[in-house]
Amino acid sequence: MFLHKTWNPLGIVGVITAFNFPCAVLGWNACIALVCGNCVVWLELIFVFLFVPPVYLTLITLALNSKKLILIPDELAFDVGLMVQKIVNERFGKCLLELSGNNAIIVMDDADIKLAVRSILFAAVGTAGQRCTTCRRLFVHESIYKDVLDQLVEVYKQVKIGDPLEKGTLVGPLHTRSSVENFKNGISAIKSQACIMLHSSC
Repeated sequence: MFLHKTWNPLGIVGVITAFNFPCAVLGWNACIALVCGNCVVWLELIFVFLFVPPVYLTLITLALNSKKLILIPDELAFDVGLMVQKIVNERFGKCLLELSGNNAIIVMDDADIKLAVRSILFAAVGTAGQRCTTCRRLFVHESIYKDVLDQLVEVYKQVKIGDPLEKGTLVGPLHTRSSVENFKNGISAIKSQACIMLHSSC
């Protein structure tokens, strides 16, 4: 018996990348597409946010509903991904969506608490919390719950917020005014639900 496998290119692959890791996301999507014999067009949302005129920089010239776009990999927020999926589905196209995350850290009773707290802090505030792998939930064994929270509050008090180019800064600014508003709305929602805020300067 003789088996033969042939890989056929899809055609044109459109890659939409978010603001936080645009080149990395482009790289791992575009490289796979190119190796498989496809052409790639790139839409980078950071240029949309910065209002860069298309006359200076045009990375994509096809609409999402263009039948020339065969596959659209997307790493964006849920609402944007939903919009992309709807537009592409209307023409029976294909899309791969990575829509952020709702990531959790689980701390067991035999954990190294000091190491766990450091890991939790960076997972939550690294890249100013603006990445799909940011920690959003924490599950702690009841026997060490108080110790973990007490230490976590203390390390949060030491977090330096400011210019990320300055030494010692851990948290830089949010990237757009709309992100700032979303952050403020999130804090307001937390307060309105009678949640306990362990530490806040908001």
